[in-house]
Amino acid sequence: MPLGCIFEQHQAEALLSVGQKVGVVSGGVITTRYLGRPFPYRVHDRVNGIPVYRAHRRAYLPARWEPRLAAAERTYIHLRPLMEEYIRDRGRPDIVHAHNLSSGGLIARRVLEDFGIPYVVTEHTGTYAAESSVVERDLPVISPAADHASAMIAVGGELAGNLRLGLGGEVAGRVVVVPNVVDRVLLSTPLEERRGPYTVAGLGYLIPRKNYALLLQAFARARLPGDARLVIGGHGPEHGRLRRLANRLRLSDRVDFRGDLRRGDVLTLLQGADLFAHPSDGESFGVVLIEAMALGVPLLATESGGPQDIVTPDVGLLTPVGDVDAFATGLSEMYRRRSEFNPEHIREACRERFGPKAFASRMLEFYRRAAS
Repeated sequence: MPLGCIFEQHQAEALLSVGQKVGVVSGGVITTRYLGRPFPYRVHDRVNGIPVYRAHRRAYLPARWEPRLAAAERTYIHLRPLMEEYIRDRGRPDIVHAHNLSSGGLIARRVLEDFGIPYVVTEHTGTYAAESSVVERDLPVISPAADHASAMIAVGGELAGNLRLGLGGEVAGRVVVVPNVVDRVLLSTPLEERRGPYTVAGLGYLIPRKNYALLLQAFARARLPGDARLVIGGHGPEHGRLRRLANRLRLSDRVDFRGDLRRGDVLTLLQGADLFAHPSDGESFGVVLIEAMALGVPLLATESGGPQDIVTPDVGLLTPVGDVDAFATGLSEMYRRRSEFNPEHIREACRERFGPKAFASRMLEFYRRAAS
C-alpha cells in the first residue's frame, strides 16, 4: 500500500483513529527521473503515527513498457525481505489490505502464498468504472489477484457493477462497495462565510476524460452574475487547450487557472467556492467531491459513475455526461437555489457518510470476515 497515495493514507489514518493497529509495507519503482538525485522516501518511516516500510526498485524503462505481471513479481522480490522484517518487528498482520488488483493485489497474492496472510483489495481504477469491457480486457492481469482475494472493495457502485460483469462467476460475488474516506482535517477546518463574487470551482488532473472544456462552455452559457468567476485547480496536458478555449469564449478575465496545487492551496480553493463543479466523463469515485462537501460546498456533477454515490438532492445536482446545455442549466439552478444549501448540513452529511468512523466500521466488517 503506497502511502504516497493520499487516498490510501487517509484510509490508514481512519483505521488508526478507531484504535486499530495499522502498518504499511509499500513496494514501488524508482523511475529515471531520480537518476543523479536522491530518492525522497526512506526505507523506514513513520507518517502521522503509522509505521511505514518501503521497498523500491530501480527501473530504467517507462512503466508502460513493463508487463504488469512481471513488474509486480519484480517488486515483490524486493518487498518480501521487508515483509519478513515487518513481521519480526511488529508481529504477523491479521489481514493485508492492498490497493488495485493489477498492482497491490498481485503482490498481496504472493504474500498470501508465502506468509499465509489473507487479503482484501480496494479497486480505484477509473477506466474500470467507465465500462466492463476494460475489466474483461485486463482479466489476464487482474484475475490472479481477484481469484484469491477474500473481498474486492469497489469505491463506487458503477465500478462494482463493472467489476462483477467483467470478472463473472463466483469471483463476482466477492465484490462489495465501500466509499472512500474524506480527509479528517477537512472536517475539522472552520467553515468560513463566503464573501466576494460568486465563485464556481473545479479541481483535478487536466485530461480529456475530466472534460473541463464542458465546464468552460457551460459557464459561458449559464445565467450567472456578470462578476461570477470560475477557478480551476490542477495541471495536465489539456492546460494549454483549455486556456485557448477560455479566450475564444471571452472568459479570460473571469477564469482563473491555478495550476498544480499543494494541499494547503486546495483547501484555500475549496474554501473560496460557492459551488464545486465536476464535469467528468468517467469516475470510479470522486474524492474531490467529498472534500468539497467537508468544507460545506454544494456540488454540481455529471452522472459519470462515482458521483451518483455521492451527490444527493440535499447537497447538489447531477446532470447527464457530456451535455453542455444541461450542465449550464445546472450552474444556473444552483446559483438560483444557493440559499437552500446549508454548509453545516452539507458537512454533516459528509461526516455521516464518508467520515473516518463510517469508513472504519464498514471496513472492519470485511476484515473480520476475511481473517476468520
